[in-house]
Amino acid sequence: MKRFAFAVMAAALSLAAAVSFAACADGAPEEGEGGAQTYTVTVAESELYDIGSCTREASAGTSAHVVVTPEYDAVAIAAVYYNGQACAKSEGEGEEHYYTFTMPAEDVTITVELAFTDTAEDDDFLAWDTANETTVLTGTGTAELAFTTDWGYTSLLKKEVLLSSDQSVIPNDALELSYTEQNDGNAIIGGTIKIDRSKVQTGETQIVLALQSSNAATYDGCIVCTVKVEEEPEITHVDTWTETVEFQPFSVETENLYIQFEDMTYDATLDAPKTQTFYDPNRWSDGRDLWTMNKDNMIVVQFEYVEGHEYSVTVGYADGTEKTVRLNDTLKDGAEYSNDRLSFEKEGGSIRFSMS
Repeated sequence: MKRFAFAVMAAALSLAAAVSFAACADGAPEEGEGGAQTYTVTVAESELYDIGSCTREASAGTSAHVVVTPEYDAVAIAAVYYNGQACAKSEGEGEEHYYTFTMPAEDVTITVELAFTDTAEDDDFLAWDTANETTVLTGTGTAELAFTTDWGYTSLLKKEVLLSSDQSVIPNDALELSYTEQNDGNAIIGGTIKIDRSKVQTGETQIVLALQSSNAATYDGCIVCTVKVEEEPEITHVDTWTETVEFQPFSVETENLYIQFEDMTYDATLDAPKTQTFYDPNRWSDGRDLWTMNKDNMIVVQFEYVEGHEYSVTVGYADGTEKTVRLNDTLKDGAEYSNDRLSFEKEGGSIRFSMS
């Protein structure tokens, strides 16, 4: 597994994703036609948008322009600024990305403010894990967002962008990206974003992830999700029961299958998790909880149960594939499954589901 820590350079504005500056003009200010002094224009670049034509240099009081186009559907240009002042956006047909300003008597730096739209997947190449929990608590430790890729034999990436849209809620230095590879090491199949809970503050922000394969330019995607940060409540310890749940998978595909238990009577003041998710052991090896296959070809998991609580049981696919898996309980010992809710009457109980 490869691990990369990212610290995305903060831009001049809170949502600007600038990581470098490119000069639209060469050289220092010089005398223009008629002896008028000219000034250069420099643009903040980013891998989330493209810079088209722009004024290279101009004298004070003349019209100047820059064309800024989003690189992805999940990205929008909120505003463009010259030396901190807003450029005017053209309303002409075919000019929706054309911005103008009047050249001041000084060199100009163009900065771009971005806006983002939550996007679960991008052309099936890049997708958030459908089992992600998007509420993060302040405190210690880490929270995680998982994602999957479907890029053939991609083992290297040429573009890697990871950022938070609101640095006051989750700063970029609280984010750490890691990748998961297939067992043969030839392909990146997904990964996780770890969020350092000690660095976050209450509020909402969007996590933006853009990746492009080095193998094929068309493998290029950007996904976005909103993360809510809440204060960690005062926690009380609760003893849990370890319960066994089996699944009979004879009529369903098991590749990339995940199983999730969600506490429908969850109490945030208890130190028991709201969700417990188990993944395909043949696909994941990055520290996630995994289900196992026993000698009878039954999928087996053991989860921690809070006495008296009711849990939903979800079976799906971590790559976002739209498949429905229906459950029917068969054998059970000290367990009850009614109205799509699972409960146990004793520690060490068990239940088996058939899947279809």
